[in-house]
Amino acid sequence: MIDQQYDEFTRRMLDDAADQIEKGSDNEDTLVFMSNTLSDCATAIDAHAEGVEMSAQTLKSLCRVLHAIRSRIDVAIARPER
Repeated sequence: MIDQQYDEFTRRMLDDAADQIEKGSDNEDTLVFMSNTLSDCATAIDAHAEGVEMSAQTLKSLCRVLHAIRSRIDVAIARPER
């Protein structure tokens, strides 16, 4: 059974993180935030693997965060060196 309170908290945290990553500036603070967010994602995935159920919406939010991080990395890689 899904713990609605935990699921809602996790979904909100992931959506907020995705927003910040998508709109964040290109600086070290954003990189640190992305690193911390990856750790949060790993914790959520681990909890799910251990039996903590998540709604489909929360799993979509998790994917959104991972795609946002990947997009930021792709942009950084494509950017010519200064």
